[in-house]
Amino acid sequence: MPTSLDDIKKGIKDLTMPELSALNREVVNRIKYLRSVTSHEKRESLEIGDIVTVEHPKTEGRKFKILDLKIVKASLEDIDTGQKIRAHISILNPVDEDEE
Repeated sequence: MPTSLDDIKKGIKDLTMPELSALNREVVNRIKYLRSVTSHEKRESLEIGDIVTVEHPKTEGRKFKILDLKIVKASLEDIDTGQKIRAHISILNPVDEDEE
C-alpha cells in the first residue's frame, strides 16, 4: 500500500474512472469526518462569555465575546463596538487570558 503522497499520486494514474470515483468518495468522507471531529473539539473548548478572534479578513484585529453557541455557529459581539455577528465555530480562535 502506498504510504507517501508521491506514491499515491503515481498510483492514481493507473486507476479507472469507477475506481477514481470510489477513491474520491472515500477522500471526501475522510475530509468531512476530520472537519467534524475538529469542529466538535473546538465547540467543546468554547463557552458563552469567552473572548475570541474570527479568522476572516473583515474581522481582522477585532475581538468578540461569545453570546450564544449553537451546533456549528456562534453569536458574537464585538467587545469594542458592540456590533453583533454570527460566525462558524471552525473559524473562531480563543484569545489567551493574558491578551484580554
